Amino acid sequence: MTKNAAEAAHSRGDDRGEIVIAYGTGFGATSPAVPSGTVSPASPAAQTVLPVRASLNGGTGAVNAPVEFAGLTPGYVGLYQVNIRVPADAPTGPTVELTIEQDGVTSAPVTLPVTFTSTNVRASVAVVNANRFPELV
Repeated sequence: MTKNAAEAAHSRGDDRGEIVIAYGTGFGATSPAVPSGTVSPASPAAQTVLPVRASLNGGTGAVNAPVEFAGLTPGYVGLYQVNIRVPADAPTGPTVELTIEQDGVTSAPVTLPVTFTSTNVRASVAVVNANRFPELV
């Protein structure tokens, strides 16, 4: 998926309280360990060994966003996902930047529109690029 496709997928906006799912590669070791080239299991889920953090920045400062899961995507080889809850105090607007950090390395930002009316939890997708996410796909 390209950056433009990821942005188009979010054109309706993510509400505070919703889950945003970021996909990427290069997040390292998991527990349980999954050998390279092997399909990731669904149960138990292979979670990253090193913690993953996420933040949202709307231009007035960043807020931490809770990471509810960081690990390999079940049924895929080498594809990681990070499930991030948009916090109640998240900035709103059409150009909120999501960044992900692990072990001192921070991703390039992905722009997501965030709205403030939340009654449902909908899944959305962001793309964070390969090999410790130096740039977007």
